[in-house]
Amino acid sequence: MDADWSKSRISRLGKALISTNPPPVDRLHELHELLIVYDEALDAAVARIREDMNVQLTSRLKNTGTILEKLRRTGGGSLPNVQDLAGIRMVLDCDLTEQMRFARRVESLFAAESRPPKIVDRRVEGLRGYRAVHVIVTVAGRPVEVQIRTRLQHQWANLSRNSRTSRVVESATASRQTNGPCSSTSALSDSSVMTRAPRESLLTRLAVAGVS
Repeated sequence: MDADWSKSRISRLGKALISTNPPPVDRLHELHELLIVYDEALDAAVARIREDMNVQLTSRLKNTGTILEKLRRTGGGSLPNVQDLAGIRMVLDCDLTEQMRFARRVESLFAAESRPPKIVDRRVEGLRGYRAVHVIVTVAGRPVEVQIRTRLQHQWANLSRNSRTSRVVESATASRQTNGPCSSTSALSDSSVMTRAPRESLLTRLAVAGVS
């Protein structure tokens, strides 16, 4: 990992982000700088996979609201160990054997990095019925989570997510009726990811938000 982004610095950042609510503006600025670093690693991982494999994939960065939620659950010092700040998803028309074969292939593409890839099979003990094979790869010292799903697993994940979203919306509606509109921090947490876009667009969004 770049010297400017040591594990200890990222840990301090995570703790500072949840030290107050809302988080300090300068620490949010620092988090956005870190996400740009992860964005570069994500671009490199996507390019490497596309060069070797003829598959469709999507990629994303976790958004600020979801990062803060996770840190509040796990403790700010856990930020250096969050493996899905940057993520790639592949949805394949394949069976379970082929799914693992694709995972091994992704693993081999990043085997020469400083930290060996790690395959996590979530088909047996997935959360809330979630099923997939994850490959945690490293690019320039930064982790990128590659999710590999079969078409059926993807459909089930969407169904499960939509069901949870419906319950959250119903709960939020009841809360607003009782307590008034949600705060801006709550609104940030409605989506778990930041949709991928060219880096120029990411930088533009941060500049518009006053982060430059």
